[in-house]
Amino acid sequence: MKQRARIILTSVLVIIFIAGTVALRLNVNVQRSGLTCNDITICFKDSLKFISESDIKGWMDSKYGPYIGQRIDSIRLEKIEKILDSQSAVLKSEAYIADDGILHISISQRSPVIRFNKGWTGFYADQRGYIFPLQKSYDAKVPVIEGNIPVSYSEGYKGVVENEQQRLWLCSVIDMIDQIHKNKRINGKIEKISVNAKGDLILKLNEGKEKFIIGMPYDIKDKLERIEKYYTFIKDNKNYEYVNVKFDNEIICK
Repeated sequence: MKQRARIILTSVLVIIFIAGTVALRLNVNVQRSGLTCNDITICFKDSLKFISESDIKGWMDSKYGPYIGQRIDSIRLEKIEKILDSQSAVLKSEAYIADDGILHISISQRSPVIRFNKGWTGFYADQRGYIFPLQKSYDAKVPVIEGNIPVSYSEGYKGVVENEQQRLWLCSVIDMIDQIHKNKRINGKIEKISVNAKGDLILKLNEGKEKFIIGMPYDIKDKLERIEKYYTFIKDNKNYEYVNVKFDNEIICK
């Protein structure tokens, strides 16, 4: 009997606890339902400056509509995040409303690793090869490649390059930038990177007048090692205009 009484007592206590929890939640929901959104605060999770607070508020006003003064249970947080995530420089947004009635928005921006200039237009690419337009308000301090860029894109396009061959070229160039950063002899000394009419990548360092013909962006580690060998064994006091390292095991100076 004692064991049965303990079981009954435990069950009653559990029921009381659940009922109290439900009542508390209902009370909280009733209280929140009467709250209105009275302000907005915006937090950026990085140091990039593609987007400003005024940009966020402008998108909210034009694409979402009124939110200040609206009941917080009527504000569609998923829609806000969808609007913000659709902007080209936004990687991810998060929106929530606290019990004080403030709408909180946090923004992570896309972090480009390279910029391509193609005539009067251009685009950025992040580490994954996702491209997005240049931004009017901010220029990221990343390597720039200009000239005959073999990537087709429409103005304002953001996303992965659809053409497989062009996508492979783009990802290979991004890998080339990684290899340059790892090369102690060359890193920090690139003055200019361009693509000529033949599709060859050309590197110009900020020392000397040599232009290094890389060719296609493949086998970059070996090509950079040949540039190092040029400086170690060939350059001396000679003045060359072009140094071709695009062929295996060859350094052709002109």
